[in-house]
Amino acid sequence: MTEEKHGPRDLTEQSVRSMPFYKKIIFALLPVAILLILLETGARLVYYQGHGNHRFALAEAFYRLQDKVALAGSTKMVETVEHRLPKGAKGALFSPEGAELLAYFQELYEKCFRDLVQETGKLGARLIVLYPPSDFSKNSRSRDLCRVFFKGLAGKYQVDFVDLTEAFAQFPPETVTLLPQNGHLSRFGNQLVVEELSKYLKKYPGYQMQAPFAGRPPLLGDLSPKENTIWQFDPLVPYRVVVNSQGLRMERDLQFPKKKPRILCLGDSFTFGPYLANHDTYPGLLQQKYPDKEVINAGICGYTITDEVSLLKQRAKYCEPDIIILQPLDNDFSDFFYFKRQAFARDRQDVKPTPQEEEYFARLRALESKPAQAARPQ
Repeated sequence: MTEEKHGPRDLTEQSVRSMPFYKKIIFALLPVAILLILLETGARLVYYQGHGNHRFALAEAFYRLQDKVALAGSTKMVETVEHRLPKGAKGALFSPEGAELLAYFQELYEKCFRDLVQETGKLGARLIVLYPPSDFSKNSRSRDLCRVFFKGLAGKYQVDFVDLTEAFAQFPPETVTLLPQNGHLSRFGNQLVVEELSKYLKKYPGYQMQAPFAGRPPLLGDLSPKENTIWQFDPLVPYRVVVNSQGLRMERDLQFPKKKPRILCLGDSFTFGPYLANHDTYPGLLQQKYPDKEVINAGICGYTITDEVSLLKQRAKYCEPDIIILQPLDNDFSDFFYFKRQAFARDRQDVKPTPQEEEYFARLRALESKPAQAARPQ
């Protein structure tokens, strides 16, 4: 009797035939699963190459980690400096003890504002000042002082002033803002901004500057170009930030020569719109309301007038704006403090406290020490 010889193929077929039914299904689906994984990996690579800022994923991860560390470090630095300052140093700016320093900061603000007005004039554009109150308490000395100052400044330089105080006061703070999670504007709050702005924009329906530039820098804003990620600075309110290739919080790039009038929005976080998608910020909502115009969101969290003027001069003016909206905020004056400028200013220089600040801090320390001295036995 001859023995049957089995080759590797015969043994494999026998093994398959002897497998339980469920294993046969798994064995049959395995190549399909591997193919799907490869397709998914390839699709992710293609998507990443189209949306990432760097060529390699490791480089992208490194720079993102670096940005987060820098942000955490700057915030920690501010907290550390504030801990060493006299108690209530920022809040006392609007008290009688801070009157001199506040006047100094107001002088700095007006100097920069005058510069902005002149630059807007050179561009042949119109300037609008948009004031959203950030303090909704009934009696707020800081809000009232800031409101009067910004309104007076707009009147002095013959600039339209859009005051949102009364519009916001008609609704609870929790409706206008993201409170209790966050004090920034909600989508509804931004809708109120658009409603009030529309009353002024009607004055310039077809205005279009005729001063195109021969050349322009690749970046027109200060954000990282081509970013399309979820920001999670507050885990409770993550949001997607989409940035075009020109560093502006927009889905599309600006084209040149332009075909529509352009509205450039300068400001801090109330313009940038944290914790909201692009289309829910007031520039995004304004764009939806006026499809015949191009609305540009150049807002950056933490900026004040010095940063906004330098951004306009160095980059944003090349957007060729017809209307420029400047959005100040009540904290614009406290942002002049040296430790704030070290952490959030556009140039991020190693700023030292001015003599006016040193005098202010010394005055507050003296007030702190008086109760302790009075308590000592004579």
